[in-house]
Amino acid sequence: MKITKRQLRRIISEIHPRAVVDDVIFDYEKWVRTTGQVTPHASSVMASYILEQGIEDEHEIHQILADQFRLSHEDVMRELAFQQQERRVSMGESQKRISHGQLKGRLRTIVRDLLES
Repeated sequence: MKITKRQLRRIISEIHPRAVVDDVIFDYEKWVRTTGQVTPHASSVMASYILEQGIEDEHEIHQILADQFRLSHEDVMRELAFQQQERRVSMGESQKRISHGQLKGRLRTIVRDLLES
C-alpha cells in the first residue's frame, strides 16, 4: 500500500506534532533557498510557496509558517488570494464557468470552422 506525503505527515503529526511543525518550517526554508527568494520573511514569498506546494486549504500550516516568520496570517491569505487571481488571469481563466455541454458545443464549432477553411 502506498501512502502520500500528506498522509505520512498526518500520521506523524498524530504521533509527534512538533515533528510536523519542524518539517514544514524546514521545507519552506529549503524552498526559499532553492528558488532564490530574497527573504522568507515576506507574505508574497510565503504565498508563492503555499501555491506551489498545493496547500492553499491547510490553514494550520499557513498559521505555523506565519507565526514562525513573524508575518500576519491575514496578510499571507490576502497575498495568496491576489496571486491566485493573477494566475487565473495569466492562464486565461475567467470567473465564468461553462458546462460540459457548452464546452462540447464550442469545440464542435471550432472543429467545423477548421474543417471548412
